[in-house]
Amino acid sequence: MFTALAAEGRKDGKRLAVLAEQARHYIAIVDTDTGDLVWTWDVTRSGLPEEHRSWFNCPTEVKPVYGGDIILVVSNGGIALVRISDHKVVWYAASGGGFPHSAELLPDGNVAVACSSSGTPAGDKLKIYTVDYNNFPELEPAASYPLKSGHNVVWDRKNRLLWATAYTTLNSYVYSTEGGRPSFILKDCIPLPEGAEDPHDMFPVHGQRKLWLTTSDNLFIFDPVRRSFEKTDVVDGLEFLKSVSSGPEGWPVMVLRPTVSWWSDTLRDIEGNVIYDGPDYFKVYKARWMLDNTFSYPRRHKLSL
Repeated sequence: MFTALAAEGRKDGKRLAVLAEQARHYIAIVDTDTGDLVWTWDVTRSGLPEEHRSWFNCPTEVKPVYGGDIILVVSNGGIALVRISDHKVVWYAASGGGFPHSAELLPDGNVAVACSSSGTPAGDKLKIYTVDYNNFPELEPAASYPLKSGHNVVWDRKNRLLWATAYTTLNSYVYSTEGGRPSFILKDCIPLPEGAEDPHDMFPVHGQRKLWLTTSDNLFIFDPVRRSFEKTDVVDGLEFLKSVSSGPEGWPVMVLRPTVSWWSDTLRDIEGNVIYDGPDYFKVYKARWMLDNTFSYPRRHKLSL
């Protein structure tokens, strides 16, 4: 099984990364040390009905969840939980448009989705989808809230909050399921650093209670306790970062800087060194290290079907 390979890879120091690849609408896992493609998924291997396959064109988010057994996938038209071992989609939903850019698992297994500006009523939204493994796809969100230029969502397990950026603020939300219906209550709107607006990616700093945050010009680390932003130095030319992901000591901070439009075939570290150089046709939008995310999920986090 792949999860055994992933665990062994972490054990022996192999550095595996999962990519949102838009040229062939792939989710790909690569060995960054060898450049090998270890695993790929697309709709032809999904088991999805033909009429739903177009929902998963142009993936915009990939997150390893449930101990690395599952990839949480976001695309222009859909959200899915894909099991690595057999490529099966164990749950999926229609995004309803709105340019969904990120998703997050909530503590009860439901999924939050951030939608960017789309010029339609579906855009600029934070949505909640209920997850029922016996009854899907979900065609409508269970709840929806305004979120200007939504690009990211991260669950903070310790503080029991969802973090998501709007155009000029970093917002926190309390999650509730009172009366059997999921809902968010806006708690805080923290202003972004002066001059920073329209942030893109947000992802936990590996092994710390902090969050990476990318904007057009800068890379920041946000401390939820101090409610403060610290600018991180990157090499000249690494602007407009679409994703950021870090690992344990000795692992580089991996970023995706677009080299054509909003994608690239190359992953770099924040010093500009190449981590992975993919095939010329690759259009990688985001990349994550295949590592446990204990900022958001329990250390032993398994999916029970």
